[in-house]
Amino acid sequence: MAKKEKKKFDEFSEETIRQRRKFPILNTILLVLFVVLQIALPIWAACYDPQPQDKIDEYCITVEPREDGTLDIRYDITWTPLDEEEPLTWISVGVANPEIKYYPDLLSDTVKQLSRDVDGDYVAVILDLAQTYYAGETFTLSFTLQQSDMLCKDPRGNFYSFVPGWFNATPVEHYVFRWKDSDGILS
Repeated sequence: MAKKEKKKFDEFSEETIRQRRKFPILNTILLVLFVVLQIALPIWAACYDPQPQDKIDEYCITVEPREDGTLDIRYDITWTPLDEEEPLTWISVGVANPEIKYYPDLLSDTVKQLSRDVDGDYVAVILDLAQTYYAGETFTLSFTLQQSDMLCKDPRGNFYSFVPGWFNATPVEHYVFRWKDSDGILS
C-alpha cells in the first residue's frame, strides 16, 4: 500500500508537473512537416508536366486473318525521338499474347533484330534498331507478326478480339487500323 501512495504522491511532484507542461517540440515539428507536405504535394503535382521522350507521327496496322484463324499483322510506324539526352536504340511494342511468329525477311532496314519480351501478362516485341536515332530525327520502321490464339467463341459464333500495340507515354499523332477480309479492307 505504501507503493501506491508513493506513486500517487509522485504524480503531483514538481518534476512530474514540469515534464507534463513541457512544450511538445517533436510533435510540433512533425505536425509542421505534415502540413507543409499537404500544401507542397498538390502544388508540385499541379506544376509537374513530364514531356514525352518520343512521338509517333504515323501508326498504321494492317491485319489479315488466315484460314486457320491466325492473324498476319503488319506494323508501319513513323517515329521521332524527342529526348535530347538519351538517343533511341530500341523500341518496345505491346502485343496481344506470346503466341507470335515473326518474319525476319519482312523487317524494314531500320530494324536490326526483333525479339519477344514476356513479363507476366505483359507481352511485347523488342525492336533493336539498325542505327541510333537522336532527338528530332524521324524514321519509319515496319515489321510483320503472325499472331495465333486470337480467335474467340461465344454463343453467337466466332470472333476476334484484337487490341493493337500500345504506347502509354508516347503520343500518337495519326493512327490507322485496317482489317482485311474476303470483302476487301475495312479501315
